[in-house]
Parts: sequence; C-alpha cells; structure tokens
Amino acid sequence: MTAQILQLIDEEHAVISRLLRLIEREVEQFRSGGDADLVLLELVLAYMADYPDRFHHPKEDLIFAALKRRHADSAAFVGRLSLEHERVAKLTRDLAALVERLIEDASMARNVFVDAANSYLTFQRVHMAFENEILFPAALAHLEPQDWAELDAELETLADPLSGAGRDAGRFQRLREAILPAA
Repeated sequence: MTAQILQLIDEEHAVISRLLRLIEREVEQFRSGGDADLVLLELVLAYMADYPDRFHHPKEDLIFAALKRRHADSAAFVGRLSLEHERVAKLTRDLAALVERLIEDASMARNVFVDAANSYLTFQRVHMAFENEILFPAALAHLEPQDWAELDAELETLADPLSGAGRDAGRFQRLREAILPAA
C-alpha cells in the first residue's frame, strides 16, 4: 500500500497540472489576440501563491528530509528541490503581478505576458517531473516501511480549498468549478 502522504501529493500534483492547463488555455487565448479571463487567472495564481507553500511543499519536505537521512547521496537532489520551491514562488508572484497590471488596464505588450506565463508553465512542469521521476522514486527505493509510517503520522490533515473544505473554500469555488470538468 502506498503511503498516505504520497497519495496526497499525487492528488495535489494532479490538481496543479489541471491549473497549469487552465493557465495555458487562457494564455493561448491572449496570445492569439483574444481576451484572457484575467479574473480567473488572478484566482489561479492566488491559489498557487498560497496553497503550495503552506500545505503542499511541507508534505514534500517531510519526505525529502527522511530521504536525506536514509540516503545521503540524495542530498544534492533535495537541495535542488528547495531552490526550485523558492523559484516557483517567485515566478508565481511575478506572473500574478503581470496579471494585476493587465487587470488595471496597464499597457503591456502581449508577448511580455505570454513569455512570462510560458516560462512559468515550463518551470512548474519540469519541477513536478523532477519530483515525480527522480525524487519520489528515490524515496520509494530507500525509505523503509517505518519511515513511511512516521511520515504519515506527522501528516496533518490539511484542508485544500479546492476540495471544497477549509476556510478558503468559498473564495476558490469558481476555480474548483473551472477545473473539475478537466478531471
């Protein structure tokens, strides 16, 4: 049986992938001369700026700290992951600022926004692939059953607002509705 923590992370990665496809759809609409749903993009980026750092990355950090203890050769990969988490947070803030400028009707060349969004999308996808293809398999290979049990015991039940639970559920209702058909 897979550890609960890995199941949760896998589910969260699926949600993040749907959100990335939603961003991509709106960016393509904008790139082709149409109007992107900027309010929806603002909501996606608000979620992406808040939820992963507060709830998703700490779950991953638990696994990667255990992996470093159990398999010293993984330390460099885990260090890379921490830097990537910082970078993705910055890219999210930067893209959100561009969306805010567009909402405020600021003059901006379309390619500035499109290029920033595409860089964001690429980085996020490469980052998740690194976790899914390198780090999680390493954790599965090197962590012992008692490690997984300890990780699951440390795991708090964190309410993802896209699940319809938690204090921010109402705020993200439109976003939840936007990605559920993509499930």
